[in-house]
Amino acid sequence: MKLRQKGPSITAIRETMDRMSLIVGRSNNPELDREFQTLKLFVDTFGFNFIKKVDASERPDYLRSLATNSKTIVDAGVFEGTPNLYKAFPELPFVLIDPARGIEETMISRPNNYTFVKKGIGDAKGKLTLNVNRGKTSLLNYKGVFGFDALERYEVEIDRLDTILEDVGAKGPFGIKMDIQGFELKAIHGMTGIMPQVDFIICEANIRDTAEGSYQFSDLVAELLKHDFVFFNILNNFKPNARFYDVVFLPRGSEKFRILD
Repeated sequence: MKLRQKGPSITAIRETMDRMSLIVGRSNNPELDREFQTLKLFVDTFGFNFIKKVDASERPDYLRSLATNSKTIVDAGVFEGTPNLYKAFPELPFVLIDPARGIEETMISRPNNYTFVKKGIGDAKGKLTLNVNRGKTSLLNYKGVFGFDALERYEVEIDRLDTILEDVGAKGPFGIKMDIQGFELKAIHGMTGIMPQVDFIICEANIRDTAEGSYQFSDLVAELLKHDFVFFNILNNFKPNARFYDVVFLPRGSEKFRILD
């Protein structure tokens, strides 16, 4: 079998281009210089235009680095599953939480060891209407350019996250990931009982004013600050018109704020 030969790095190619630039400059050949400048422009922009920029949320090694002493991982807002999160913590038990019908049966990816809870998470026990359009679900009514037509609407159970974890006997410290379409702030209100046991929080945080009764990013930061959790990182690449970002919050005293890995 013929093995594919590994080529030089982009950095090495750029260094070669710098050396060639000196040679072309000494040639005093305008036509050669024009052709070389075209080639140099391609090399300089290759990484931006042609290489896929991987979100940190797609890297299990990075997700694992966020944990200090997690004993249980919570995945709230499951849909088809969160494979990179499951790969990051293959040895830990998971609590998967999603109120939509048929999620547990149709998950494409699932952790090795998990408990599934068919509920939504919020600030109090109760019932709310879930809006569903294929893979998109929300307990809120999206508005304006962010709106979507619900193909289904049905009532689902809502409970506090701290209550759910107590009910299933989950053991902290907890690593928590939330992707619950604008309901994150209410979910934070509903986990105050476990905040001292939370190791890290990853959540899809609103940037735009997307839905009635939702929040904006500053509201989430301010609420978490009350519980001594502070912003740590953004897991996505830059988006000029971002509707949301996946963001990480860590306890204020985390050692990770004092090191560069």
